Amino acid sequence: MKKLIPYLTLITTLFTGTLGASNQFDEYEKVHIHQLKTKQPNTIKLKMNYAGTTFVSKSNMNALQNNEILQVDLVYTSFKRDANFDQLALNKKRITQLKKEHSIFSNKNIKWQFIEQEGATDFKEAKDYFHGFVVHFGKSLNYKTLSNSYSGIQKEFNAYPMNNSGGILHYNSGTKIKIQPNSVTYEDGTPVKGEFEIKYREFRNAAEIAFSGIPMTFNGQNFNSVGMYEIRGEQNGKTLKLTQPAVVNFQCTKGDAGVGFYHLDESSSKWEKVKQITKNKAENIEIKKEIQLDSPIGSYRIVGGTVKSDNGNYIPVPVNHNKTWISSEMLAEKKEKITFGDYSWGCYNKVLNQIGDSIKEIKRDEDKQEVVLSPKSIELINQRIRGNKIPRHFLRLVDSDGTLLADGADKGHTYPSLVKGLNSSSFGVYNCDQVYRIANRTTLLPKYVDENGNQIQNQHVLCVVDLKYNGSFSYNPNSITVDKKGKNVLLLFTEDKKLFVLSEEAYQKMNKDSAQPTIVMTDMTSELSSTKALKEYLNI
Repeated sequence: MKKLIPYLTLITTLFTGTLGASNQFDEYEKVHIHQLKTKQPNTIKLKMNYAGTTFVSKSNMNALQNNEILQVDLVYTSFKRDANFDQLALNKKRITQLKKEHSIFSNKNIKWQFIEQEGATDFKEAKDYFHGFVVHFGKSLNYKTLSNSYSGIQKEFNAYPMNNSGGILHYNSGTKIKIQPNSVTYEDGTPVKGEFEIKYREFRNAAEIAFSGIPMTFNGQNFNSVGMYEIRGEQNGKTLKLTQPAVVNFQCTKGDAGVGFYHLDESSSKWEKVKQITKNKAENIEIKKEIQLDSPIGSYRIVGGTVKSDNGNYIPVPVNHNKTWISSEMLAEKKEKITFGDYSWGCYNKVLNQIGDSIKEIKRDEDKQEVVLSPKSIELINQRIRGNKIPRHFLRLVDSDGTLLADGADKGHTYPSLVKGLNSSSFGVYNCDQVYRIANRTTLLPKYVDENGNQIQNQHVLCVVDLKYNGSFSYNPNSITVDKKGKNVLLLFTEDKKLFVLSEEAYQKMNKDSAQPTIVMTDMTSELSSTKALKEYLNI
C-alpha cells in the first residue's frame, strides 16, 4: 500500500466499474448502531452536512503521514425527512466527493464500511448526529509486517543442510519434503554454489497460527486449517530462489472433506488457490432439478416448511406453527431477497459452511435473517438440500440439526490425513484448509481498556481465535467481526510488543448486542511469550 500524502487533488471514480453499479456497495459491511459515540484511537473524522455532500470541517491529514489507511467508515442516520429519500445515492455522492478532495482514498485495498445510526427519531435530533467519514489508520496489517512483529514469539524453523544434489527432508509431524536436484538458485537465477539451508516449519494449531501473522481469509470467507507450512532457502543469510517445485507429502492435522491447497501471495497478503484436495461432502449427491418459474419484480410470497412424520413422509405445516418458513421477494436483475425463519436460517448457514466459496451473497442482514442472492447461487444451494427448495420452500435438511444430506449419504467415508504430491512452486507459505462463513455474524466497534479502566495505547492488531475452528483471524482493532455464539478468545497486540487477552469465559459474558462495547482485557505479555504457552492457555 502506498504511503500517504496530505494534499488535495482530483480523481475520477471510486470503483473499477462505474458508480452506477450498486452491487459494489452491497458488498460493504453495514453496521447498525444507536449513535456513534466511541472515540477510537488512530482515527480522524471528516464531517459533512446533513443529507449533503459538503465537508463542514477540515481535519489535519498530516496524521496519515507514514501510516496506512486501513479502513474508512461512512457514517449517516437512518432517519429520513422524506420517505422516498435515496440514502444509497447520497452515499455514492459522498464517497465521490471524498475522493475528489483527497486522492489518497483511491487505494483499492482500503476497506469500506457503512455505519447506520438508528437512534434519531426526528430531524432536529438527526441533524445533531455525526455525518461523514471516520478514517482508520495505523501500521500495516499485511503478512510481512505482522510476521516481523511476532518474530520473537512465533514458531521457529527447522534448518536442513542441502546442496544441489537435492534430497528428502523429514519433519517431525510425518511430512516429507523432496528438493529436486539443481532446483535452488540465487535470486538472479545462477546456480547455488556449495551448501545451503532449507528452512521449514508448520503451523498446526490456532496458537501457532495466531503468532504467525498469516492471513486466514479467502474471498470473504474464513479458513479452518488442517495445516499450513512455510518453506525457505537461505545461504549465509541471503534469500534463495526455487526454480523447480519442492514436492511435499504433507501430514495434515486431520483428514476431512472440502480441503483445498493454497499459496500465499506475500506481496498482496492474499491467497491463491492451487487445487482442491478433497471434495465437498455434497458434491456427489444426485438431485433432481427443479424448473425455476419467472416472477414479476416485486412479487412476494411466504411459504411454509414441512416436518417428517412417523412413516417417513414429509407433511406441510402452517407458517405460524413452525420455524422453517421462508419469504421471497423478486428484485430487479433476477435477484431475490429471501427472509428465513429461525430454523431455516440455521440450515441455510450450515449449507454455506459446507459449500465453501461458490456462493456469493449480494447482501446480508444478520438481524433480519435476510439475504439477497442471484439465481445461480440459489441453484447451487438447492442442489445441496433435501426436500423443498429456495425460493418456493426451504425446510429442514436430513436430520434434526440441519446438516447436509451428504453427511448422511457419506457415512463411513474417510479422508486421508497424509496428502501426497503437493507441488510448492516457489519458496513461501502454503495452506491446506476448508473455508466457512461466520455464523451469527456481527461487527463490533470496541474500546479496549486494561483492568484499571485505562484505554490501551498503541493498538496494532486484534486476533479472534474461535476455538470451534483451527485458525486465528486478524483485524484492525477498531472494527472486528465475530460470531456472537462463538467460543472466542481475543488477543490484542500493541506496537510496543504487549499482548492483552479477553478469555473465552469473559467473551461469553460480554454484551455482543452492543455494537460499541468497552472490552476489559488482561495484560498477559509475560505469560504468553511463546506458541507453546498460548497453546496451553487455549487448552488446544
